[in-house]
Amino acid sequence: MLISHRRPIAPIIAITEHPHIARRVGLFWGVSGFLLNKVSATDETIESIKKELVERGFLAVGARIVITIGRPLVARSRTNMLSIEQV
Repeated sequence: MLISHRRPIAPIIAITEHPHIARRVGLFWGVSGFLLNKVSATDETIESIKKELVERGFLAVGARIVITIGRPLVARSRTNMLSIEQV
């Protein structure tokens, strides 16, 4: 949630598989929680995220997004991967 302290203009969407975390991140400035079923591989996760966000109207096709992820996905880890993606 360090990103929210910078108060960026762009919305921040925190994606988690845990409902209590999705609710908790809403307390941070500019952050919305988003539930997504657990996916095993990072590439698969990123594609699932993009698809869900477009389907729910958070993103338009062609938009650019920045994704930060903690790897490995199966363990609790700090953010150690940054990816710039085009939807």
